[in-house]
Amino acid sequence: MSVRAAARTLNYDPAYLSRVLSGKQRPSAQLIAGLDELLQVDRESSAPDASVSLIRVANGEEYAHAIRETSRRLVILDNDLGRVSKVAPSARRAGPAASGACDRKAEGRPRSGPTRTIPTTQRARVPGVAGQAGLSKRALGGLPIADAATRAFRTVYRRLGSGNYDRKYERDIQSAAAELAEVAGWTLYDAEKHDAARRLNQEALFLAQLSGDRSIELLILQNMAMHSGWLGRHREELAIARSVIEGSRLSPRVEAIFRVREAKGLAGAGDHTGAARSFDHARSLLGDGVHDGDPSWSWWISANEIDGHHGSALQEACQFGDGIQFLQRALWQTSGARWVGYRSISAARLLDCLLSVNAWRDAEELACSIVASVDDIGSARTVTLLRTAIRRAQMADKTPSGVRDVLEHLGSAMASDPFTL
Repeated sequence: MSVRAAARTLNYDPAYLSRVLSGKQRPSAQLIAGLDELLQVDRESSAPDASVSLIRVANGEEYAHAIRETSRRLVILDNDLGRVSKVAPSARRAGPAASGACDRKAEGRPRSGPTRTIPTTQRARVPGVAGQAGLSKRALGGLPIADAATRAFRTVYRRLGSGNYDRKYERDIQSAAAELAEVAGWTLYDAEKHDAARRLNQEALFLAQLSGDRSIELLILQNMAMHSGWLGRHREELAIARSVIEGSRLSPRVEAIFRVREAKGLAGAGDHTGAARSFDHARSLLGDGVHDGDPSWSWWISANEIDGHHGSALQEACQFGDGIQFLQRALWQTSGARWVGYRSISAARLLDCLLSVNAWRDAEELACSIVASVDDIGSARTVTLLRTAIRRAQMADKTPSGVRDVLEHLGSAMASDPFTL
C-alpha cells in the first residue's frame, strides 16, 4: 500500500503521514491506532519478495520510498513471527504441569524437590502462537528473514555503487538504505550470523552518517553495542554506549536506551554496582515520558524491557536468584504497554535461573509452556540459551527425574523437523 493510499484510507494529509513514516515527526495516538489496524489488514501483502521487486525498478523520489517500504515489510514479518502470546502459566500448584506432551511426561509423577514461590501477579508470560503472517518462524529458522533483508540490501548497495539513481534524492536514498541495512544487521544478529551482522551494521552506520540521519544512526549504534555484548565484547559495548551518552544531547528516552547498554557493558566487565546504578538511571529517565525529539523507533523501550536486560545481566553473572524477579517482570505485560518480540529470550533466561536455584516446580511449569510453543521460536539466540539451560540442568546430579523428562522433551521438540505438519 502506498503512502497516498494509506493517507486516503486513514483520512490524513499524505505529507504529514510521509513525515511520520520517515521519522521526521511523531505520530499522534490516533494515527498509531489507525496504522496498527490498517497494517493488520495489509500484512498478507507484506511479503519481502514483493518489496525487493520495487527497489529494482523504482526511480526518482520513489526509490527511497521503495527501500523504506521493503524495510517496513521485513520488520512487520519479523515482529509478527517474534510476537509473544499473553497466555500465562497456570497459577495452580496441584497436579502435573499442564501443556499437552508435558501432561503425558508428568502423568502420575509427583512433584519433586523444593519450589520458589512466584507471585501470581508476576507470572512469566511465555512465547505463544506466531503472529498473523501465516508462517511458523521456527520453520523459517530465523534465517530466511535475514536472508531476504540481506539480498534486498545487496540490490540497493550495488545500485548505490553504480550511481544508477537520481542524485537529487541522494541523501534520502542513503538514509533509506541505512534503515534497510539496519534491519538486515539485526535479523542476522538474531540468526547468530555474527560476522555478516557486523558487516551490515558497519555499512548501515556508514550510510547513516553519509546521509546525516542521526536518528537511524543512534538505532544502529544501539544495535552494535548490543551485538558486542552478546559476543562477550563488554568493553566495546560500554565504549559505544558512553560515546553516545557523552557525545551529544539526547532525549531522556534515547538516553535510557544507552544507559541500559552502559549497564550491560559494566555488568559484563564485572562492575555490578555500577551496572545497577545505570539500570536505575535508565528507569528514572523513562519517568519523563515521551518527547517530541524522540525517534519514531524508540517506542519499544519500557520498564519491562529494562527489567529484561537487568535480569539477563544477573543471569549471565550467575546471580540466578537475584535475576528471577527482573525476568518475571520483563515477561509480565504491563497495563497499556505494547508487546515487543523476542521476549522468548527472557523466558529462556528465566528457565535457567529457576533451574539453578532448584525451583523445580516453577521451572517445570515454564519448560512445559515453552514446549507448547516451541514451533514459534525463530530466534537462534533463544534456542542457544534454551539448549545451554537444558544442558546445565541435565549435567547436575540434583535435578529431579520429572524435570529431566520435561527438559528432554523440550530439547527433542527443538530438534524436531520444523517442516513436519
